[in-house]
Amino acid sequence: MKKEQLEQINFKIRAIESEISLGHATEQSMADLVFLYNVKDAGKKNVKQKADAAISFIKKEMEIRGENPQSYLLLARVHMILKEKESASIYYDKALALNPDFKDALDDKIRFNLIAPENKLSTLNKLIEENPYEVKFYRNRAEIKMENEDFDSAIIDLQKIMDLSDKDYDKRYAQDMIALAQKQKQYQESRQNENLEQIPTRDTEEEIRIARQNLAQKRKIGWIVLIVYNISLSHS
Repeated sequence: MKKEQLEQINFKIRAIESEISLGHATEQSMADLVFLYNVKDAGKKNVKQKADAAISFIKKEMEIRGENPQSYLLLARVHMILKEKESASIYYDKALALNPDFKDALDDKIRFNLIAPENKLSTLNKLIEENPYEVKFYRNRAEIKMENEDFDSAIIDLQKIMDLSDKDYDKRYAQDMIALAQKQKQYQESRQNENLEQIPTRDTEEEIRIARQNLAQKRKIGWIVLIVYNISLSHS
């Protein structure tokens, strides 16, 4: 992590902890604090302590205000940070039971592989139909299409991201994914044609594997930066 990013995270941690110490804690701020500590100190004891405190706080708030999709979503996300996927899945399902169209819960379930593979594409198709300007849904659908080796259709979704988004990160990611999709399509066609002169070597296979790995890492970093940015807006 870059020094500037770490400084930003530490600044937001201090700001949120100051809010909490003044008695201004909210379910969102408690969950945000867990996320920030996890980015900074993943795997350390203090992350579990912050997570336990957030879970306890959110549950007490629900006892007062009653069940609601957003509270269950936050509980699910805290459990995902703790890598407790079964507990997270239960809370995502509770959120969706109260609001079947809760797009944040559906998006999380797809991103964290908590939805049956055969249902992912149909779920994203519905989300895109209802939210045609949401970049993240096109990104998720493009990645599934890439996994299914439907490269032409994936490229259409990636081009849509470039049209919709004004963020440099989204555009760079889409460009890199399009280049990868074209390379994989060429590789697939070479193998299907059994043209020995055009079949890429193992070096090309390794190149594709590394490119996919690098893109996955870039997306993870980009997702963290985006979440930290959103936290900054909500606590500014």
